[in-house]
Amino acid sequence: MTKRLYEEDSFLREFEARVTDCAPDGQEFWITLDQTAFFPEGGGQSGDRGSIGPAQVLDTQLKGDEVRHRTDMPLEPGSTVRGALDWDFRFTNMQLHSGEHILSGVVHGLYGCNNVGFHMGRDGVTVDFDRNLTPEEVADAEDRANRVIWEDRPVTARYLEPGEQLDYRSKKELTGPIRIVIIQDCDCCACCAPHIKSTGQVGLIKILDSEKHRGGIRIHMLAGCAAIEDYGDRLRTTAGLSRLLSAKQQELIPAVQRVMNEKEDLDRACRAAADRLIDVLAGSIEPTDRNLVFFQPDFTMDQLRRLSNAAAEKTTGVAAAFSGGNDGGYIFAIAGEQTDLSAQSERIRTALEAKGGGSAHLFQGSCGVSEEKIRQFFSEFPA
Repeated sequence: MTKRLYEEDSFLREFEARVTDCAPDGQEFWITLDQTAFFPEGGGQSGDRGSIGPAQVLDTQLKGDEVRHRTDMPLEPGSTVRGALDWDFRFTNMQLHSGEHILSGVVHGLYGCNNVGFHMGRDGVTVDFDRNLTPEEVADAEDRANRVIWEDRPVTARYLEPGEQLDYRSKKELTGPIRIVIIQDCDCCACCAPHIKSTGQVGLIKILDSEKHRGGIRIHMLAGCAAIEDYGDRLRTTAGLSRLLSAKQQELIPAVQRVMNEKEDLDRACRAAADRLIDVLAGSIEPTDRNLVFFQPDFTMDQLRRLSNAAAEKTTGVAAAFSGGNDGGYIFAIAGEQTDLSAQSERIRTALEAKGGGSAHLFQGSCGVSEEKIRQFFSEFPA
């Protein structure tokens, strides 16, 4: 059984221990120690990383009563080693996890919501509550959670005494020794993970967004270092947009709306120009028995269909309209009033490396061959 030093002191960064086992696992190894400060994955929190002697700890997991450390090299059983945590990784995880406890405690106390789901990953924390909340309630919960942080309340963790009765949060019925994390006058929750020692060490909580989820609400949040890093990223993005749009940061929304309006005007003008071009192209075609092929950059599928249909009225063959380029491929529409394109569909797909389909008189899709091969194909089609 591994002695769990992280339960005695969540801020213990280095320790000495004896290697009790070393088991290979492919190119890596599972190391067990007689005691460890590495927290194994559990309670929604990732397993710790760091080093044990010369070996890098890539992950930490719990198997039975043993804490196992996945390493990049073996260690000799019986040897004494020094372990060191990747402290930035651990501390960030503790800030996120403790921040989630604070928010969950506040939401439970204010609105009676139960935390029914929790995930902590690279992009932050998601918390699922069993009741929906209004945007105003979410904002109020964030404000109150941050006030708990600013008051720097103590955070303690301990196991319940045999027979002790305590009202605590838990997602499931628990048996055996139950470890409780208590945030003074805020939250009491069953949890196996290490936490900060006082709420002030969380720094801040920021709710990024929320959405309805299974009859309740899912909240996306960050805390501590991760929240500050995210704020820096967003500030740099905002500053970049401000420069690109020549607008003050506080005026970005109307500036973006102005650009969107201008784009809509340009799109309408482009569509009108394309419609006029289709009319000109179709009107300039003399009746023929040859296949007609058009290449028009930046045409939409709808514009390609209208061009091919209009041109098909002038030929006993087919009219094919393509948009795109040799590098990125083409979208296309092929129309033929006197040709059964359904019967020719497999030939078209094979020759043009195309995906698509249609009806007897219209075939549309995308293809990956060059303009030269397309023109060559239609010079021989359908014979």
